Amino acid sequence: MDVPVNSREGVEPPRDLGEVGDSSYREGTRGPAAGGNALGEKGEAKPGGVASHETYAGFWQRAGALLLDVLFLWGFLSLVHALDTLLGRVPSFLGDALLWVGYFVASTYALGGTLGKLAVGIRVVDERGRKVSFGAALLRETVGKLTSTFFWGFGFLMAAWDDYAQALHDRMARTYVVLSTSGEPTSAEQRAF
Repeated sequence: MDVPVNSREGVEPPRDLGEVGDSSYREGTRGPAAGGNALGEKGEAKPGGVASHETYAGFWQRAGALLLDVLFLWGFLSLVHALDTLLGRVPSFLGDALLWVGYFVASTYALGGTLGKLAVGIRVVDERGRKVSFGAALLRETVGKLTSTFFWGFGFLMAAWDDYAQALHDRMARTYVVLSTSGEPTSAEQRAF
C-alpha cells in the first residue's frame, strides 16, 4: 500500500486502520498516517522509508561526532588565526561564526553529515531516508541548533530518550540521524540524485 509520508503531500489515513485500539493501528503512533515519518520503530522500513538494516544513531555516537567536529574546527580556526596574525590582520568573530555555520550546513547537505558524523559512521537523512535538502540542512544547523542550545542544551539531550533518537533540531527540520552500514549509498539515496 502506497502512503504519502509528508503532510505537505496531502497525507490521508490508510483505509485499513481498523477499530480504535486495534493492534494494526494505535493512537499516538508516528507513522505516515499519523502525520509522522516514514521511519519505523528503531529503523525498520515503512512505506517509502529507509532500508530495514538501518537504525537510529544513539546519543553518545552523536556526542562523539560533535566532539570530533569541534576539535577539527578548533584546529582549523587556530591555523586561520595564526595566519591572520602573521599577516597583521585581526581575526573576525563574524568570520569564525560564518565558517562554523557554513561547515555544518554544507557538509550536512553535501555529504549527509559532518566529518565527525562520517568518522563515527552516522549520517543525517530526511523522512524518507534520503539525503537532506539544502533548506532542511540550513534549518537544522542554524535555527534548529540555536533553539536546541537555548535552554542549557536541553534540545540536544532530547536525543537521549526520544524513540527516534531525534534532538529538537532534528524534529524541527524533519531529519533523522542513522547509522551508516556501508560507504555505498542506499537505494533511497540513489533515487534522490
